Amino acid sequence: MVRQTFTYKGKRYDVRAKNEKELKKKISEKKKSIRNEFIVSYTVAEWCDVFLDLYKQDVALRTYDGYIIRFRLHIIPYIGKKKLNEVTHIDVQNVLNKMRGKSSNSIRKVYNDLSQLFEKAVVARFITSSPVIGVVVPKGYSNKRRAITNHERELIELCCQWHPYGAWVYSMLLCGCRPHETALLQYKDVVENTLHIRGTKSKAADRIVPLPDKLKSKLNLSSGLEEYLFHTESGLVPKYEHNRADMWSRFKKDAGLDTDVTMYCLRHTYCTDLQTAGVPINVAKDFMGHSSITLTANIYTHTSDKSWLDASDKYNAFLATFLPH
Repeated sequence: MVRQTFTYKGKRYDVRAKNEKELKKKISEKKKSIRNEFIVSYTVAEWCDVFLDLYKQDVALRTYDGYIIRFRLHIIPYIGKKKLNEVTHIDVQNVLNKMRGKSSNSIRKVYNDLSQLFEKAVVARFITSSPVIGVVVPKGYSNKRRAITNHERELIELCCQWHPYGAWVYSMLLCGCRPHETALLQYKDVVENTLHIRGTKSKAADRIVPLPDKLKSKLNLSSGLEEYLFHTESGLVPKYEHNRADMWSRFKKDAGLDTDVTMYCLRHTYCTDLQTAGVPINVAKDFMGHSSITLTANIYTHTSDKSWLDASDKYNAFLATFLPH
């Protein structure tokens, strides 16, 4: 019988074996076991913080905030206190099952978050395999990015006349702002009859568009240049997604709109309005802040009633030129 004591990570250990070869093997296994115990001491909540610090420092602020919000709402309340190596496949499935009734986009984001969290934990050798593998992702519902109907437009126009968020809604409907772009707009971006939209999604997203009188008349142009155009009722700049969601929920309720009308429906309508007005697709691409004309074409193919009738009249007029005199 051979024996050896050793200190590892501040603690003293005693190992015994039949011979030197077995002793060496046992010491190696003991150190590995201790190392694994030390590593997996992270809880899921703690690992969420480490994960963001290590892997998400270079993402856009709104993307970073999105991770934090999803972690706090959909992951940490259910598995946050568990150690990484304690989380099972069933635990992860339950987290996703609790997302039932949410949009398919929200569910997919949480699934991707879980996949990234545990894949990086595997790479870091905190766990040996990901408990996310093989989970069933609930379908959720789809928020179709469609143009608003004529009736919905009437309701929006009426509400914009008096509502505190009327100008904010107009910025999406009449200028094609993405929801998160509305939070970046300052009075210095208003130059005569143009609006500088400080897009961050791509290089093409930073753009200058015409500023309609309907929106311009609702802005306080005497404000300081560095002042932001839009605020919540409590005076906050709506930089966070939940701020804008609250604003839209309030406006939608006051306007009497159906629940499936989303903020992005306004931007989609802007694109179809450009088509109906006869704006060339290459110009519409720039107004929309699209990086590719293909993106604009995907919306231009959703032909409005007026543009369809106009096209029909033009085609019939063209065919008439071939009729015998």
